[in-house]
Amino acid sequence: MTAIIQQIHSYGVIPVVTVTREADALPLAAALRAGGLPIAEITFRSACAAAAISLIAQSDPDMLVGAGTVLDAKQAEAAIAAGAAFVVSPGYSAEVVAYCQKRGVPVIPGCSNATDITAAANAGLEAVKFFPAEAAGGIAALKALSAPFVGMKFVPTGGITLANLADYLALPSVVACGGTFIATKELLDRGDFAAITANARAAVTEALGLSIAHVALYADSADKLGATAATLAAILGEGVHEFNPDVLRLRQFEVIRDPAADMPHIALYVNSCERAAAHLSRMGIELDDSTRAYNNNGDLRFVYFKEKIAGCRFHLLRR
Repeated sequence: MTAIIQQIHSYGVIPVVTVTREADALPLAAALRAGGLPIAEITFRSACAAAAISLIAQSDPDMLVGAGTVLDAKQAEAAIAAGAAFVVSPGYSAEVVAYCQKRGVPVIPGCSNATDITAAANAGLEAVKFFPAEAAGGIAALKALSAPFVGMKFVPTGGITLANLADYLALPSVVACGGTFIATKELLDRGDFAAITANARAAVTEALGLSIAHVALYADSADKLGATAATLAAILGEGVHEFNPDVLRLRQFEVIRDPAADMPHIALYVNSCERAAAHLSRMGIELDDSTRAYNNNGDLRFVYFKEKIAGCRFHLLRR
């Protein structure tokens, strides 16, 4: 993936916003960034779209701002001149695609059928907007379209809500989801930027899918391994599963025989280790790159935090 598409993937969610007052542009950017989503697609559905993009691009370098609902090359020119880092269109427009490629700006055209996706693939694009996602058949349709277009990435938009966000992001072909539910017209009209921050934070939480996978305790002998697992099983009313002679598992506990281990560790399930790693990096939490492990598809499956928290090691584990 190119740098911009990779960055979009690291967020997982693109707030799609129609700004009707220039004065809302910077408070909007600040609200999204405070919620952990420093990205916005400003639609060309209002007369001040270009001005809003320009204000954000010039005043808030931490924000990745793009232009949406771009219908022709003239709008694409205005969007790029304003500082849009990427361009999104509702349908496949060869004119918009060619202009953006000429300017070296990533373009994500709307495609809801195999014909348009074929055109996008032939143009050398790596990602398209699956729009309108729910009306075009939702997850079932996207799965069917993804099968023949190996390598093509999708940005489902249209009908995406907090309730179905994680289901779309679970598809390997989905790079991110676009949604209007984060910064709605109603919230912008009344200037409720605190609610926009809360919506962004909820979307980030849903996209990451963080939960405790297991807590691992260590024993320095086979006897202690069995005794510790048996005690936990009795307390929790669970059975014990032998993963291998040195690892006994319960539902949310592992007991590991390792005389050299000096502290427990906690594994955190995530929907995407890459996305979670990027999120943690923005929070200032470093990961131990020497512990990275990948699955057969090249996806990051496992990585430890560098720092210890409350005497415990933590690692991410792809769900």
